Amino acid sequence: EELGLEPVEMEPIPPCAAENYGSALRFSEEVETTFLEEVPMGMVEGPFSEEQAAAMCGCPPDQLAVGALAAIDEGTKVRTIFDASITNVNDKIRARMKKKTTVPGLHDLMWARRRLKRRLPKQVRLTLFKTDASRAHRRIKVKKKDWKYMVAKTTTQTDSAPRVKFWINKVGTYGVASAQWYWGRMAAL
Repeated sequence: EELGLEPVEMEPIPPCAAENYGSALRFSEEVETTFLEEVPMGMVEGPFSEEQAAAMCGCPPDQLAVGALAAIDEGTKVRTIFDASITNVNDKIRARMKKKTTVPGLHDLMWARRRLKRRLPKQVRLTLFKTDASRAHRRIKVKKKDWKYMVAKTTTQTDSAPRVKFWINKVGTYGVASAQWYWGRMAAL
């Protein structure tokens, strides 16, 4: 089931909007700061009103899958998570994916090393290294037609009333099923 070998029998429930988790409210300033940092990088567009976000995504406001944001304090930073399971976005993605990727393991590494050693001259030494990209899932662009499935909403308290802002994710987003799949394929290349 995890590898997606079983055919999906029925159409998933359409994506919807969901309220943010309490952690997103507690860390609202950090979440907004992250989005503001990502705007110049082309990862996010915003802040917008709901109507502006819908216009940017090319759909009516009721078709925006405004996600349930969560925030996790990792000590050195606050990670923003877009819970695409509660908005039914992940179910829609999984229903259309023929198979999922798995991360290469030690066995794969040893197999590749053995094959390379056979093909290279003996004086050539192999060196293995590991890389880790910051914001790895957020390095893969998403088609504009799919932006509406990854809209985030932040709420900050002002003196007069809460201020709601909408942010459009234009890249893979932590918590959305396709982000890992596409990043895994890119990393494998």
